[in-house]
Amino acid sequence: MNLMDANAYRQLFEALPMAALLVDDHGACLGANPAAVEILGPACLNPTWNVFDSDILRGDELARLVDSIRSTGSLESYDATVHGSPGGRLMHISGHRVFNQPRQQHVTWLLLGDVADNSAAAYQLARLNRQLEESNRQLDQFASMAAHDLKAPARRVRMFAQLLDNDPTLSESSRGFVHRIHISGRQMEEIVDSLLQFARVDEGLDTVKPSNLRQLLQRVCAQCAHDLEEAGYEIRVEGAFPTVPVDVVAVEQLFQNLVSNAVKFRRRDIPGVLTVTSRAEPDPGGGHVIVFSDNGVGFPERDAEQVFEMLYRAHNKSEFEGNGIGLAICRRVCRSHGWAITAQSPGDYGASFQIVIPKSDLDDYHRR
Repeated sequence: MNLMDANAYRQLFEALPMAALLVDDHGACLGANPAAVEILGPACLNPTWNVFDSDILRGDELARLVDSIRSTGSLESYDATVHGSPGGRLMHISGHRVFNQPRQQHVTWLLLGDVADNSAAAYQLARLNRQLEESNRQLDQFASMAAHDLKAPARRVRMFAQLLDNDPTLSESSRGFVHRIHISGRQMEEIVDSLLQFARVDEGLDTVKPSNLRQLLQRVCAQCAHDLEEAGYEIRVEGAFPTVPVDVVAVEQLFQNLVSNAVKFRRRDIPGVLTVTSRAEPDPGGGHVIVFSDNGVGFPERDAEQVFEMLYRAHNKSEFEGNGIGLAICRRVCRSHGWAITAQSPGDYGASFQIVIPKSDLDDYHRR
């Protein structure tokens, strides 16, 4: 769960005692905190300033930085002389590559700290990380407990509704009310189950393993075969799918939600078709793209971002069943893997969901 908004992250970035730079895979500087400006000079704030083209690192040191960021997707910590201030200074350089959701690209946090101050700074950063991890753990535990505690009363409501429904003296009008209670109880249980799935998305990330995504999709389609046949729905799979390190349970949940979403929001006047295509990005530095495209009812294009929000519904509940959590789970699964997911729809015909897998994930599998 996100505990901090963008403004809080900005404040933390500005307050870091060590120099911090945010750079893209081409070395362009996307941000620099005051400590970095003090060491490197105001030039690093210029939109055209590039780490790779500057002279802050020289010779083998620069080559090492470029190779680490571009090739491995991570930056092994090392000491080097930074030529920003007069005479240069020996600094400890480290970095971490992450996926930036607003920019839809990978970026690297580049940290430069004085070797003498490194121990204190590392301790402070480790302490903040521990606090963040503990807060996340407590919030996830709270969500799981709250959802679990809600299931019990929902089951009791349905149980008593069933007992009332079995009463032969119940009038038809009263029986109708009991039926509505039964349906509402079932819907509440479904919402609670979905909330539990959402809260547990990150639980399997410690047990990721290389898996072929086509095989995972085929397994999901086999599990949904009865529902697909009953709805007269066809799924077409095209292209070569990559093998990448994943949490198998979470990614199967991602695929199942996207398939179920297409079937649920199908049109009734034409046969339903979901086409899943997989392709590598033509850019040498690009990753892999998997697109789920259907010919269903679609959604308003202005809601392309909102469809991933918790409890959001693009259509009236009387028209289509659902609790508005399925796509929120999809986004959380993608984010937990460092992937990106976006949605598109003209509003009255069809919808497509695009998953972008970064090149670093593909490289990580091939290095294993």
